[in-house]
Amino acid sequence: MTTHSIRLYQQPASEYAPALIAFFNFDNYFQNNDSDIKNYPLWNTDSLAQLKAQSGAELLIGITDSADLARQAVTTKPDVVDAVIQCDADDFDALLALFEIALVRGEMRGHLFDVRALMQSGLQFLFIQAQVKGKQQPQRAIQASHKVVRRLAKQGVAPSQVTEYLLVMESAPRWRLEELSLVTQIVEQDLSERVNYIYCTNSDRTHSAEKNHRFWIGAVYAIKPSDQR
Repeated sequence: MTTHSIRLYQQPASEYAPALIAFFNFDNYFQNNDSDIKNYPLWNTDSLAQLKAQSGAELLIGITDSADLARQAVTTKPDVVDAVIQCDADDFDALLALFEIALVRGEMRGHLFDVRALMQSGLQFLFIQAQVKGKQQPQRAIQASHKVVRRLAKQGVAPSQVTEYLLVMESAPRWRLEELSLVTQIVEQDLSERVNYIYCTNSDRTHSAEKNHRFWIGAVYAIKPSDQR
């Protein structure tokens, strides 16, 4: 495997460019392989298997903005799909950026083995992001951490439902160890049980980033059903 790209494939095609992680819109998955919709091609089990094989992807991940669909996908997704992540439609690009930082360009990256184990755990997944701008580095990290925690609760997810998570931080113009320590402390304190996690970080040193002085957090949570102890 020589490619290091993270790609979102829009619709079935005759050929697929290589990728490390392949994403597709799970809303466009049609379970009947005999589907004959000409004007709006949908994914089916065969085309998804072809996508994973031709792209050489280590993981094939569906994205949906529907909580119900993400929950149902735990048992209804085809075996060739490793996971389905609930993500707001406006955040699809941010989700891809999270995996790119975590596995490709981050200064502190995760291991593919660990990310694969997380994505193949057979649980429901939820992506949440938060961003704060400002030059006060400790304060912006604290604010972004609390935003991520609050948005998890707004999705109706209790801390006890989170079993694992992948959390990525990107700071401009550069991240500091102090920020990493603050984020991990705040996020871990919110979870009522000890869970497995993967932390990754990156510095954004582009010209625009220098002017914006932003701090971004993205997290993919693995969630067990609320009635499961």
